[in-house]
Amino acid sequence: MAVIATNWWAAKQAAAALPVTWAEGAGAKLSNEAIFTDFAAHLELDDNALFVLTGQRLRSLPLRPG
Repeated sequence: MAVIATNWWAAKQAAAALPVTWAEGAGAKLSNEAIFTDFAAHLELDDNALFVLTGQRLRSLPLRPG
């Protein structure tokens, strides 16, 4: 939505008068809890590891197409 006005009050009044219908889309039902649960589940999979911390070094692991 965009409103062009000569001052803040006119813009606020015009924006409030516009009917707005939100399309929530496919991600509307996602929650932080669901996302972090999914992340945690994928951390347990050996073939999905991106990095391994070994001592003071961080080395990357090759990724295999799945």
